[in-house]
Amino acid sequence: MQHKLDTAMLDKITRNNPDKLSRFVRSVAEYIKSDIVQSFGTSIAPVGEPPGVDTGALRASMKVEQEGKFRCIVHDGVVYGVVHELALNGYPRPFVVPAFERARGKFIEAAKAWGLFKP
Repeated sequence: MQHKLDTAMLDKITRNNPDKLSRFVRSVAEYIKSDIVQSFGTSIAPVGEPPGVDTGALRASMKVEQEGKFRCIVHDGVVYGVVHELALNGYPRPFVVPAFERARGKFIEAAKAWGLFKP
């Protein structure tokens, strides 16, 4: 089974408002980073919840880097962030994926508020 994605609306936004779209992408990435930072709990966090703050290094290491006009990377700067996120130690404490999931539900409304498209 093949699926075809209609990108006409996205192509139009990219063509007509590239600078606004670039700022929007950065804004969404910063929102997600902020959500991640605010999600960290107290030590010791229950399994399944974002990590608790011990030294604060993971929370302080969260960054947004722009890679090209329409792409931002949200990442941490410590080696053990992935251990928590992917439960490599057997104790899942996801903090990145849940923030993206929460942002996904607000994405369309935010794009409308930015005037990037009208339904």
